[in-house]
Amino acid sequence: MTTTGQIPPTTASLAPTYLTTDIHLVSEYGRRPLRSSTDRTLTVPRTHNRFGDKSFAVAGPRLWNSLPISLRQISSFGQFRRYLINHLFGI
Repeated sequence: MTTTGQIPPTTASLAPTYLTTDIHLVSEYGRRPLRSSTDRTLTVPRTHNRFGDKSFAVAGPRLWNSLPISLRQISSFGQFRRYLINHLFGI
């Protein structure tokens, strides 16, 4: 397990190392700070076929980026889980 800054802190302590090495925040790559760097957006690697689109390194960040910004900025795992369930099921 790792707690690196590569993935959001809500999931960093729960994810195995082999998964966290493929995921990076957009703010880690920029030369200058952008307004979007506070949105906790993940980079989505380019692929050349549909098989690559289904890999965790592509599908995970794409799914994370599709969540509302307010949901991505929650730092407590319990609160994130509650709001995610509300978002997915419209409760």
